[in-house]
Amino acid sequence: GVGEAWAYELGVRLAIAAGARDCLLVINVDNQGVVFGVRRGRSRNFLANQAIGRAAEIALAANVEVSIRYVRSADNLADAPSRGDWANYSPLNLPYDTPWIDVLTPFYSQ
Repeated sequence: GVGEAWAYELGVRLAIAAGARDCLLVINVDNQGVVFGVRRGRSRNFLANQAIGRAAEIALAANVEVSIRYVRSADNLADAPSRGDWANYSPLNLPYDTPWIDVLTPFYSQ
């Protein structure tokens, strides 16, 4: 749940950092809890709620409408790399700072 919510937030952040503005952003997620949490605007988990809220604020500021869709893990192209299996993938060299530093630092400093 929480990790998937953070990944969702990261996807929104990266799309906007790449220039997404005034558009519809479609994000596929293989975690139904996150899909339902985003659609409701809240989750049962405090940290997931924070990630969902931050993503919503960022999207709103960029006038980006986010559409989240459930995709089965077997059909999720990101499933294997998210589990550390990079055998069939080339590494991504994204020219972005790690947005998680600011997001995660408060939790590790407690």
